[in-house]
Amino acid sequence: MMIKKLLISSVIVFGMLIAFFMIGTSLRSSTESQNRTNQIFLQEGILKEGDRLVERGLYSDAMLKYEEGLDAKFISKDEDERGPIVRKIRLSLITGNYQKGLDEISNLPKSVVLDPEFKMELEALQNSAEINSKQPVYDYIGHLNQKYQNSLPPQNYDVFSPIPFATILRLYDTIGDHDAGIAYIDMCMKFFKEQDIKKYGQYKPGHADEEYLKVREAFEQDKKEGTKGRATKALIQSDYFPW
Repeated sequence: MMIKKLLISSVIVFGMLIAFFMIGTSLRSSTESQNRTNQIFLQEGILKEGDRLVERGLYSDAMLKYEEGLDAKFISKDEDERGPIVRKIRLSLITGNYQKGLDEISNLPKSVVLDPEFKMELEALQNSAEINSKQPVYDYIGHLNQKYQNSLPPQNYDVFSPIPFATILRLYDTIGDHDAGIAYIDMCMKFFKEQDIKKYGQYKPGHADEEYLKVREAFEQDKKEGTKGRATKALIQSDYFPW
């Protein structure tokens, strides 16, 4: 009987120890999860500040914010570097510091995989600058039109379309080909009108149409003054196009 009681007591004590262990593990896990959430939230806040600075044209200040987003207190694992680095790469495309963008990609942790289009675009622009020719950029634009043809007019237009479209328009702005940018927008606007007529019997311009026209006006103004860059700013400041 005594042995039986001891066995029962041992089982109870062992069960209590397991329960305490599980509770402690659960509490630690909950705390770690909350800390992780706070870390991500704070980092995203810093990056959003940088985005707003980009919209205002304060690129150097924005870069400092993106660098701040890489502070060790925001990085628990390699993947946490993705947000700041992607923004730094995008900023290098806008500022013309293409080699810096390529260096960012080269120095990425192997576990962080980015869209290969970043590297292809940077290489095209860097090559264009080095040989003083627009052809590498035209070739890359051709690649985008081919790759995303099912999401671009005159074949189609969907929720994904503004992404490659904005890239193509920015590239035309970068090389100062105002006419090509204007023609590309006109092609898209024609597609919108044709689709509206098919659906409604008349053209019903919406928010997308307004945003395209703003970029078109930017191209027109730069063409008039012999400058460039306004279309890119219009794309960045738009609430429709991603930059």
